Amino acid sequence: MTLTLTAASGTATALDDGGAVIALDEPFPFYGNNAESLVVSSNGYVAFADALGSENGGDFSNDAYLPAVPDNAPAASARIAVYHDELNGEGAGSSLRKGYFANCPRASGVIEDEACTVVQWRNWARAGSTGTLDVDLVLYHGSGAIATQYIAVDSSAGASACVGIQDATASDGGAWSCCSETQGENGAASCSNVKTIVPASAVCFYDPANPPVFDVIFADGFDS
Repeated sequence: MTLTLTAASGTATALDDGGAVIALDEPFPFYGNNAESLVVSSNGYVAFADALGSENGGDFSNDAYLPAVPDNAPAASARIAVYHDELNGEGAGSSLRKGYFANCPRASGVIEDEACTVVQWRNWARAGSTGTLDVDLVLYHGSGAIATQYIAVDSSAGASACVGIQDATASDGGAWSCCSETQGENGAASCSNVKTIVPASAVCFYDPANPPVFDVIFADGFDS
């Protein structure tokens, strides 16, 4: 299903700073709550809200650390930062889509053949970068697992983007990688928690109550 964005304000187009509300086909467990809807932002994140009056999708300036109180208003703090940055879908061929699968085509590693919802940003652009983004968010309804997938990335390779999660009170959460332009100009060396995002990669988050059934070994040799 193709999503239609609504502009967050009168200062930018909907494809630059906007949001779209989607009703989930079944609840998704997130920090102890069963979410039934999402607001998908043009800026590479989703928020757990049921109306644009609660979250408008207009947060284009990510915070350097998570958890953090969002900058936009209105805003919902319960969020997943998939590739949160100054993004837009104004280019030719850009699309924002949502799909539901009763048996997810991507295994979660937790529950076999569980249902999932996928949100896709296709041919999305980052301000100041060359190249386009193809990014997916996969939400697993049974286990509460989350996967962010990077099919293609812009030339910044995530140097000023944020990838992470946080709860509804902005008191719990964390980032796999995060930097803001106020901390370091477009991902300068002053940002200490920045990882390069490469094409054909993914980042996964798991509910502690439903850990994966396999060990994941990263290149640095540590288990997760």
